[in-house]
Amino acid sequence: AGLGCSAVAPGADDSPQANGGTTSSESGEGSGVVAAAVAAMSPQERDARVEALTRQGLADLAAGRLRDAMRRFREILQLAPHRAETWVQLASVHAQRGDREEAVASLRRAAEAGFLDFNVFLEHPELAELRGYAPFERLMQDRDLYVDLLAQKRLESLQWQLGAGY
Repeated sequence: AGLGCSAVAPGADDSPQANGGTTSSESGEGSGVVAAAVAAMSPQERDARVEALTRQGLADLAAGRLRDAMRRFREILQLAPHRAETWVQLASVHAQRGDREEAVASLRRAAEAGFLDFNVFLEHPELAELRGYAPFERLMQDRDLYVDLLAQKRLESLQWQLGAGY
């Protein structure tokens, strides 16, 4: 189970240091405009936009256009913040750019959103830079906690839908 793209080395202009640590999309510029646009979309329009951005982001990632891939994945997460696989794809971009801290934070968000195939985290070549990194290793040790958390959320959702006696 891969992330849908191949590993590439970051270009000099794609490093966090060359970008001053952030891009305009990372720093939140224009977020009010995006929020308004999202609110105006129908669910069908949002789903279509997410799918188009996913295809474009994966193509950018495969071609080594890490900045473009990051921008697209961040836009997806503004449209669908609980889209777990996009958090994993964003983690891949961060890892390839050498930003291990942000990569692990994105993997944590993926787990919180329900991505529980931790073998992907351990085996995928795009995330190889994270292996041996203490925060990543802690995330791997915490995997059972994420499974329990998701089970609890699902139970609460069922109780809400079916009533307190469930």
